Amino acid sequence: MKNSNSNMSQFENDMKKLHGDIFKTCDMIKSEGEKDNKKILDSLAALKDEITELQAKYVKNPPEEYAKDPLFGSYFFQMKDIIDTLSERVSRNDYNAAAMNCPGFCMTFIKMHSINGTIDLTDVMFMWYQQISMTNFMINAGNTKGASMNAKKLPDLYKMVLGQKDKKNSSGFDEEFKKLDDSYNKWIKAIEENNFKVAQAEAGTLNTIFPPVFKMSL
Repeated sequence: MKNSNSNMSQFENDMKKLHGDIFKTCDMIKSEGEKDNKKILDSLAALKDEITELQAKYVKNPPEEYAKDPLFGSYFFQMKDIIDTLSERVSRNDYNAAAMNCPGFCMTFIKMHSINGTIDLTDVMFMWYQQISMTNFMINAGNTKGASMNAKKLPDLYKMVLGQKDKKNSSGFDEEFKKLDDSYNKWIKAIEENNFKVAQAEAGTLNTIFPPVFKMSL
């Protein structure tokens, strides 16, 4: 049976919804202050049910773009494994450890999209910001030489972000993205000028601006 473009569009919509639900759950896990343990565990259980439904819907009838990928079915299992790990961490109130596992979802989406040529804005924003974070970790550790070297990866990644942003063609997103763009350019300029104190200060602004803009990319 040949898969149609409408099947691909429905799959993309279903994946976007799943990714948005994942974001909301991980946001609860990472939030400051007292956590509602039961609410988070219920949300994780609902996520697992959502993935199981998508698994049943698509594994035997993948969209055409994914039909030749022998790993296609594994992506659903990988995400359910992450949920099992998160649920175990949350059940014993170890939210720091749980939060460390949340990026695994985005990494699974990136793997699936990279293998099948379906990279999207959310993927490239995640990859770009991972390298920003790594660079900031190096600065905080006093490894300014490593930070300068790592920052050299960022212009090419940022071109990918801007290219996908233009495809999104959303005035509301563009308006919010402008704030992120301004902060990023101040940060990268400071690194290029070896002004790491300024970069550290701007990193705080970047870390505040990025999450809501990233959420809008979903």
